[in-house]
Amino acid sequence: MTVMPALVVGLALQLLVGAFAFLLPDRTRPDLFFAVTVDPGIRGRLEGRTIVARYRRETAIVIALAVVLLAGVVRAGEPWGLAAGLFVELAGLSATYYRAHRRTLPFAAASTTVRESALEPGTAVLPAAWVQAGPFALLAGLAWYLQAHWNLIPEQFPVHWNLAGQPDRWASRSVSGVYGGLIVSGAVCLLMLGLSWGIARWTRPINVSGPAAVSERRFKRAMLRLLLAAEYVVSGIFAVVSWSSVHSTRAIPVWWLLTAPLAFVATTMLVLLRMGQGGSRLAGAVSGAGAIVGDRTDDRHWKAGVFYVNGDDPALFVEKRFGGGYTINMAHPGAWLILGAIVAVVVLVPWLARAYHR
Repeated sequence: MTVMPALVVGLALQLLVGAFAFLLPDRTRPDLFFAVTVDPGIRGRLEGRTIVARYRRETAIVIALAVVLLAGVVRAGEPWGLAAGLFVELAGLSATYYRAHRRTLPFAAASTTVRESALEPGTAVLPAAWVQAGPFALLAGLAWYLQAHWNLIPEQFPVHWNLAGQPDRWASRSVSGVYGGLIVSGAVCLLMLGLSWGIARWTRPINVSGPAAVSERRFKRAMLRLLLAAEYVVSGIFAVVSWSSVHSTRAIPVWWLLTAPLAFVATTMLVLLRMGQGGSRLAGAVSGAGAIVGDRTDDRHWKAGVFYVNGDDPALFVEKRFGGGYTINMAHPGAWLILGAIVAVVVLVPWLARAYHR
């Protein structure tokens, strides 16, 4: 067996992440530059072009170093190579962003004090309930099947495979061993469903009328659909692994398990790049008023341009200033519930792993 498929998939993932980071400066709102509220004209001036050029040079260096690490570790047969290469890349890209953010701060402009508010209450835009139930129905159906065929499950069965597709970790026929993966998958899907509900209900739009508001709503719908698609990817992968684990000890196509999330990541990045931050690249998204408004939040509430902390803002979710999608208002009481749920899911995985035999 060879680790080449895993190396190819890992390389593709790193290049996708790197390309996404490389293109991000051109996909933010015109008056947000590396998470700083600025005069939109800064992008075309020498200072702005210099900041972007340095950011992209550093980004290219980070990508190259991460690829070299990935190739060396994975070809040596170490299963943690994929995660190590991606971690190094993400850490390096975060550093290059922060350096660019610091260089942009001297060009900061005051945000507008004008605010818009909707006269009608917001409405949820979640996909249909039967579509939302799909991942949970899949997991529940497989759990019922496993229970109905309990006596056919081997006393020992594989739960983890190396990069060559050979089993290297085993579990016993027990509740945690058989249903552990399904429980983890269900918890992750439930968390993503909760995030979707929060984004649909507890976000504050930047524009509430006109073409820009329409683009924002399109962007929000796209984010909710991507979260739903992520639920299907997670539940599908765990369902396949659980099914294969209890029915066969043969090698499984690891490349398939890696390609499925890779395709989802690629699709997500393409959508985000096409739509731009908050749908700002869609037709009619940018008004012709020319006012410097940023995202209508003061820069002082953004820590390093990444973490939003504003106890006076009732919104639980706000647009990211650099990247795509939404982030949490860390000063909102609901933020602790979300962070607690994330920690609970993270703790759940090693707890279930105690049933596994190396």
